Amino acid sequence: MLPHKTLLGDNLLFTKRAHLHYEVFTGLRWWAQITLWLFMVVILHGCQLNSTGRKPASKNWITPKVTAIPEQSSALSFEMLGNIPFVQIYVNDRGPFLFVLDTGTTGLVISPQLRNDLDIPYSGRGINIQSPGGVVSGPMGFVRSIRIGQAEFQHIHCCVTDISAISKLYGREISGVLGLAVFAQCRLTIDYPACKIVLERDKGTQPLFEEDPSVLHLRPVGTKLVSLPLKINDKILWLMLDSGQDHGLMIPEKASESLPLAYPPVRIPTASRTYGGIVSQKQARLKTSVFLGENEFVDPMVTILPSSSLIGGKFLRHFVITIDQKNMLIRFTREMNTPIPPPPSFRHHGFFFTRQDKEWLITGAIPDSSLECIGLKNGDCIETINSQPVSDITDSELSDIVYNKDLLTLEIIREDAQVSVDVPVSILVP
Repeated sequence: MLPHKTLLGDNLLFTKRAHLHYEVFTGLRWWAQITLWLFMVVILHGCQLNSTGRKPASKNWITPKVTAIPEQSSALSFEMLGNIPFVQIYVNDRGPFLFVLDTGTTGLVISPQLRNDLDIPYSGRGINIQSPGGVVSGPMGFVRSIRIGQAEFQHIHCCVTDISAISKLYGREISGVLGLAVFAQCRLTIDYPACKIVLERDKGTQPLFEEDPSVLHLRPVGTKLVSLPLKINDKILWLMLDSGQDHGLMIPEKASESLPLAYPPVRIPTASRTYGGIVSQKQARLKTSVFLGENEFVDPMVTILPSSSLIGGKFLRHFVITIDQKNMLIRFTREMNTPIPPPPSFRHHGFFFTRQDKEWLITGAIPDSSLECIGLKNGDCIETINSQPVSDITDSELSDIVYNKDLLTLEIIREDAQVSVDVPVSILVP
């Protein structure tokens, strides 16, 4: 019985202490109690703030409050830069402004320049936008309306953030990004071969049939993004749908270890540049076909990333794609159902450079190479490539030149003398 008495005594002692603490609290003046409670509320509220110092927006805020499509559908042509669609839209009845159509970004993104030009108000909150480059945080603005063709999207919140990396990449003034959630209340068709988008009302539109072999089920990814299944041998990889990515098939490094590769992965000299950040990557060629529904890609190139898995413009550009977010379905159609042949080898110009006013300053050679073996030196300044001034060549245009030429003729300035050098294009992945 002694242990029981001891335990009972300890319990009584604990009860007395708790009662004493209660009396101390209730004995405080009423204003002291209120001050204590307010202090606790402020602390808990502060835990909800993001890195911008503002309370993050609800994910529902990134979808338009009103989607108005006259008649049954609205169509608009787009411009392809690389493998990415860009559309001209109107914001708050002004424009047109050039925007990226990017299904790999959550919602609407605008540049600080556009916000200033249109005097778009801030909401006093922060907002997080998901993108392949990571989560992008910024102040949240409120856009009264955006007009795409004859379709209008009203009362939509946006993330105001720097997207100058996209403008530099394509040599154009890019004002914003149209993310997938913008089209949450309608059906979006991206017709890559015809360079046209079609927006349709949800109601009254013929539904996509799950039994159709060209229709695939979608899965949600993060906030308002979607993934789709890609079959590689007996494996199914779920890849995020990303029309804003120039590459084709991008898979995480861990998943690539179990795939049949024709050659070991090669770290490519240039990283994938997004407004959300710069992502280093490797390149490899699969030694097998992959299937997107019934569509076969023969021995495709794959880009290997640390963690992301997505399907981008080089794959998507073969199709007319219809996205039904309400029913989580997607349809891929093309004129011919023949297998899509292997892409060409991965090529590179063989050197690094930094852009100056009217010249490119050479800063080094790609890995496993040297400037001497291609006839260049550190500090050389390139004025022209194949007689074209480098000041007129964007990164995307340089890529096109490299893929279409085996030899680049460079006019350079070396130690105050003008020199002409022929540089062979390097093949990194056969």
